[in-house]
Amino acid sequence: IVSGGFGTRIKDIESSLPKPLIRLGDYNLLEHNILRLKKVGINNFIISTWYKADQIESYFGDGKIHKVKIRYIQDPEPLGDGGAFRNCYKQINGTAILVNADDIRTNLNLEDMLKFHQDMRAISTSSVAIKEDLYNHGMVELGKNNKITKFLVKPSTNETKTRYAISGLYIMEPEVIDIFPEGYSLTKDVLFDFVKTNRFYGFPVNGLFFNIGTTEIYQEAQEETQELNKLS
Repeated sequence: IVSGGFGTRIKDIESSLPKPLIRLGDYNLLEHNILRLKKVGINNFIISTWYKADQIESYFGDGKIHKVKIRYIQDPEPLGDGGAFRNCYKQINGTAILVNADDIRTNLNLEDMLKFHQDMRAISTSSVAIKEDLYNHGMVELGKNNKITKFLVKPSTNETKTRYAISGLYIMEPEVIDIFPEGYSLTKDVLFDFVKTNRFYGFPVNGLFFNIGTTEIYQEAQEETQELNKLS
């Protein structure tokens, strides 16, 4: 789980905390992701940290408080989510699940997503969700069998008809590490190269999705805390 960002666009919510520890309903953002993944049987986590890493490690410890196992890898410098994943990958064997700590989604059937990923022989599969707000999201166009044919960053409605947004959870095969540079953003650099492999797929999720990147989106998510607290 990538948790090292500065969260500069939402510092007015709680400037003393790193963004993954900002509370949304009953849980902080990182807890929302850990507890949802725990419900579907994932109990071992690597958390990538940098900004205010000590606060994150102090809050979660080794994971026992949530009955999971947590290891931490602190980036030597800000690497972006792509670089952070590459930095962690030496600790992972085989297929990996990459999650951005500030992306919250509901109703994702991870077992079905993994089966789809395997059936398609994908190099990577991303959860995708319908969002009308194109500007604040990375959007994808889907082709046959939900293969991702185009990735767009903050497009206008004139550029695309798609409403499918990348929703921050990826299944990745080991060979993807060759695509990751040492320290860059997924949405600014890496995902464009994923599309070129012709083995990058989208898995539509019929649920809520919030990319907690701005104060406005955080406030929208606050209106749905009753549903988000269910950890569905």
